Amino acid sequence: MLGSAVRRLHETNHSGWWLWLDLIPLGWLFILYFLILPTVEEPVRWGSYLYTE
Repeated sequence: MLGSAVRRLHETNHSGWWLWLDLIPLGWLFILYFLILPTVEEPVRWGSYLYTE
């Protein structure tokens, strides 16, 4: 589950380090916001394999 959350954050052009917000109270709300963002259709920092046409 952690790996899929990191992959989803990468698809929205955010670093996997944002998952550290889970350690603070209500930090999961920020994570939830990032996870429901639409996928970025341009190349991201982690490679172009994240978005498939």
